Amino acid sequence: AYCDSNWWDFYNTEACKWDFGDCCPDTCKSTADIICGFSSPYDCFDPTSKFFVSRPPIPSNCTVADTSRLGDGRCDDTGDYNTEKCNWDFGDCCQKTCAEAEWFQPFQCDDYFYSDDYNASACKDPTVPIRPNV
Repeated sequence: AYCDSNWWDFYNTEACKWDFGDCCPDTCKSTADIICGFSSPYDCFDPTSKFFVSRPPIPSNCTVADTSRLGDGRCDDTGDYNTEKCNWDFGDCCQKTCAEAEWFQPFQCDDYFYSDDYNASACKDPTVPIRPNV
C-alpha cells in the first residue's frame, strides 16, 4: 500500500492511518533501510499521539478535491487551492507565507519552485510581496 512509506509525507492523513505511524516519534517503527527521525523531522498529525501538531482548520467554503494538499509546502495553482477562500493554498504559493508558516509542512517549502520568476507569479495573495527579500 502507498500509505506506509516509512517516510513522513502526503500519506499523513487519517485515511492512511497517519502514514501507518511514520510521522510521530511514538508510533514510527524503524526498518533496516530507514531510521525514524534520522533523515527528516516528524510531522505528527495523529490526534491520538502525545506529539500531535494541529493543522489550521479548513474554511467551510474551501471545497477542494484533496484537503491534505492545503499547506503541504507545494503550491497547487490549479483548482480552488490557491484562492482567498482556501487561504491561498494555506500560504504555499507565496514564498514569504510558506516560509513563515507556524505549523509544519510535509514538503517544507519548495525553494526550487520559488527560484523561477514565472512561478513567483503563483503568489496571488494581494497582501504578500512576491519577492520578500528584494
